[in-house]
Amino acid sequence: MTDRDSAARAAYAEDVRRLPLHHDGTSRAAWDALTDFAKETWRRNSTPRNLTGWQPNGLPHGVTLFDFTGFCLSPVRETGHEGVTVCRPTEADFWSVYGFNRDAGEWQIVHDAAQDDTGEALARIVDATGEQVEYRDLDRAYANTRLPDLCELIAQRLVDEGAAPDHPLAVIRDRIAAALDARGN
Repeated sequence: MTDRDSAARAAYAEDVRRLPLHHDGTSRAAWDALTDFAKETWRRNSTPRNLTGWQPNGLPHGVTLFDFTGFCLSPVRETGHEGVTVCRPTEADFWSVYGFNRDAGEWQIVHDAAQDDTGEALARIVDATGEQVEYRDLDRAYANTRLPDLCELIAQRLVDEGAAPDHPLAVIRDRIAAALDARGN
């Protein structure tokens, strides 16, 4: 095990000690149960995330949410040693929020989340920054919209496609709506 791995494991363990449960009351995964990509986010930034409450899990050390001028939600799947790739919602291993870093001039990872945690993560990012959000998968993209409007765009897509109530985008829409409702929006 490298020093980088040891530091990442220690930071994750401390983070889990401080915040052992997800928002829905389920226990957080042990290090060995994390995906390779999730482990890599801890290697890139091996500091506990929840020092002062919720923090995005993909930001490199020294980068904040305010370094970004917009955010994009995408379903992603792991592709082995190549990393992750944007995919269709039904193929997603997890969901990523990317931010457009104005200084770097590129989209960068901000946060990875399980399907059930995505709505709250997006709402917290928008609460903190006031920025608009986008959505992109292999088939559709919605650019620069407010979070409530994204919820409506996803709902319309589900109707247009005749999607089942348990379609991953239906779950995402419901989680975004729940996060907005909790905030009185």
